[in-house]
Amino acid sequence: MKEACKVLELDYNKLKKKWNFILLIGVIGTLFLYLILKEMFVIIFFILMFLYQQSDQQNILKEARKLKLQKQQEFVNFISYITVFLENKFNVYQSLKICIPYLDKCLQKDVTNFVSSIDNDKTITPYVNVAESVGTSLIMQMMVMLYQINTSGYDAKYLHKFPYLIDKAYDLLTKEKIQSKKSEMGIYAMVPIISLLIIVFIMVFSIIGMVGGVSV
Repeated sequence: MKEACKVLELDYNKLKKKWNFILLIGVIGTLFLYLILKEMFVIIFFILMFLYQQSDQQNILKEARKLKLQKQQEFVNFISYITVFLENKFNVYQSLKICIPYLDKCLQKDVTNFVSSIDNDKTITPYVNVAESVGTSLIMQMMVMLYQINTSGYDAKYLHKFPYLIDKAYDLLTKEKIQSKKSEMGIYAMVPIISLLIIVFIMVFSIIGMVGGVSV
């Protein structure tokens, strides 16, 4: 969850307090309703608050996965654009500067910071950092190759490796998107099951209450 909040630039500690507060409301509200109604089915209130908390967390995880995949997609596109300029004898820095205006908003900040950092740091560190922020081993390989080209100049042996890595990255992204969709469908499939369980709980506790009332 911390990683998801980091991707979305959300304050994890504030969200954690919010989720704890929701559960606290669930506990207090359930106790309060039980004192008034004297019925066990009021536990449904806590279940609903818990489900609300879980739904909020799942939405954050979903949005984080979506943004991460989008950034990875845009980054691979970005590298493919760079290779076009490199093949036309532009250097790495020139290629980066030319491509920045055409980047999607989700990636502009990362790449702009990266380009600024390589002005001051000529080591491989900025290349590694930006690759880690996007997060795939293939992107890391491509950024290391960009660094090698930047330090050694135009080298056909490195450029010839890019098409294979780019195609492989696109293939993996497609598989990850399919898997992400399947996970979302699995979560949505749980909604009617949970709703049915809540209805069953209400019916069971109602019957218990009625039996108890008759016994008295």
